[in-house]
Amino acid sequence: MNDTPLVSIVIPVYNGANYLREAIDSALAQTHDNIEVIVVNDGSNDNGATERIALSYGDRIRYVAKENGGVASALNMGIKKMEGEYFAWLSHDDVWPAHKLERQIEILMGLSDKHIVLFSNYYITDGDLHIQYTVNMDHQLANEKPLYTVFRGMLNGCTMLIPKKCFDVVGLFADLRHTQDYDMWFRLVRKFSFYHIEEALLYSRLHEAQGSLSGDAVKESDQLWIRLMSSLTEYEVLGLESSYAKFFQGMCTFFADKPYARAGEYAYNQYLKYSGGTADSYKSLLRKNMMMLRVTLRKNHLIYSCYIALKKCYLNLIGKSNPLVATTSSSTANSILAEFHFTSSIRSCDSNDSDYPLVSVIIPTHNRAYCLPIAVASVMAQSWSNIEVIIVDDASTDWTSQLCDHFSNRYGKCVKIVKNFKQSGASASRNAGIEVASGEYIAFLDSDDFFHADKIRLQIEALQQDSNAVLCTCWFSWLYKHDNKLVPLEFEARDVSYPNCLSPASILVTPSVIVPKLIFDQSGMFDESLDLCEDIDLWTKVLRFGKPLVICKNLVTAVVHDGRTADYLKFCRARDMLYQKAFNRDSTLPDEFKKRLYVELLREYIICVEDNPALYMSFRRLLSESHRPFTQWYGLFCKENLNAKRKI
Repeated sequence: MNDTPLVSIVIPVYNGANYLREAIDSALAQTHDNIEVIVVNDGSNDNGATERIALSYGDRIRYVAKENGGVASALNMGIKKMEGEYFAWLSHDDVWPAHKLERQIEILMGLSDKHIVLFSNYYITDGDLHIQYTVNMDHQLANEKPLYTVFRGMLNGCTMLIPKKCFDVVGLFADLRHTQDYDMWFRLVRKFSFYHIEEALLYSRLHEAQGSLSGDAVKESDQLWIRLMSSLTEYEVLGLESSYAKFFQGMCTFFADKPYARAGEYAYNQYLKYSGGTADSYKSLLRKNMMMLRVTLRKNHLIYSCYIALKKCYLNLIGKSNPLVATTSSSTANSILAEFHFTSSIRSCDSNDSDYPLVSVIIPTHNRAYCLPIAVASVMAQSWSNIEVIIVDDASTDWTSQLCDHFSNRYGKCVKIVKNFKQSGASASRNAGIEVASGEYIAFLDSDDFFHADKIRLQIEALQQDSNAVLCTCWFSWLYKHDNKLVPLEFEARDVSYPNCLSPASILVTPSVIVPKLIFDQSGMFDESLDLCEDIDLWTKVLRFGKPLVICKNLVTAVVHDGRTADYLKFCRARDMLYQKAFNRDSTLPDEFKKRLYVELLREYIICVEDNPALYMSFRRLLSESHRPFTQWYGLFCKENLNAKRKI
């Protein structure tokens, strides 16, 4: 006879054929063998795929089918059907280590209170169950102030072990679509003791099929958090902090990186009420009191998704055929992200804030869903908080559209989405972004690149101090493939004044640039007839009206893909077109300067090419045909430099 308590494992599932078998297998593999496994099919409509998997286990599990009603209704059905003394929830896409229940029962047996609720740390994994990081709770805080397990979002329901008798006291899960779990945990923590186990006892998958946080979910979560905060008694609040003001100040910080704007505003208003503070804006409260929530890779699911996206970006860049190469790529991504600090604060989009002017960051993208999240997260991580992000989806055919919906739901009005119905190119996409921008300043970011945390703040502060400046750039770095490794190569912005910015020796890349929006009234926008060098053409036009500023710090990282700069002849043709446009605009440019541009073009694109006679002749033919007055000079220059190179 088994004298250990029976544990009922309830697995609710809806259209979960992709992962259900792994969840059931992990439940049946528990070393605590006094268990029953109840799979509740919540009205799956996947042509019986979910049901077939469940039924394949025969009498090893109990299978219950019901009409679709949501997770809460499925859990409640499992609770009603369970025969065990303890309830354990396992999501169909998660997995337990084999000793999960044994460890919890062992701890439970050592406690005097057998009606205690146990929970633990857990692993976050990718879709293939590769561990990405561990979510570790504050053990002392959780056990000394258990209400904070709810009000600091510590609880993952699939780590918990709950006595069945608890449901007799607090009732079943409420009929809520998105927040049934924290509604239940709040009711439980007010009636029963909670105990935190300092061990990861769950593999929690984070994968694309989980979808984004919908508007309905945000609305329901706002309502839940406001209800929970407002229902706390004086005894409960003062058991957490020394005053109401301090408690609500902490809640403001808790909501700082979350999309629950109404809950954050409620916490802020309560803070004002109890602190006697002045009616300032929520963002100003956070700014003035330096209440920024440091979000690391270990604590934030959005940043984790960006982390995975960056890994995918690197793997795509290097190639997956060689396992050693793939490992090197992942290692590189790890080291880069370990040094790349995201600071998430309240995002505002206030175009009337004179002290902190709104900056519009325009991100054109086409079929780069694999790396777009890291670009967006790097903007949201800026230490300058008054930002709007404008993503221009240039007729993507991958899952960029779903990502854009996710960003809209998460960040609300701070993200604008522009969708091109047909692919129009970078220039047209950036122009579309400029047209809808509300910011006083415009910044540009390619969807495969990312900003460093202080990039926008340093540049805006510099522009505000110099009324003659029309553009601010910075140093940057490239990540490129060399010998099957990703190598960062740093560049200093140089020769960026007009007309030197025309030179190929000048370094002025688009993601490094911030300009006042009004400058486009004078310079015009990107020339949509240009496939290449459209950015240099625009900066050349802009810099005719003022001076540039340079921040001498590396504030941007660009990922250079294979083939991105391989067509040297195409670049030469684009440069030639760029120069002719500039010469037509400004007849005062001296002939010696024009000649120097082509000399530098030859240095950049000919003598650096490894012995390639065909490419050499193509360059020479292009430049000779385009500028017949200089034909003999070009021929001489090319010949001298080619001979010099062959001697080296």
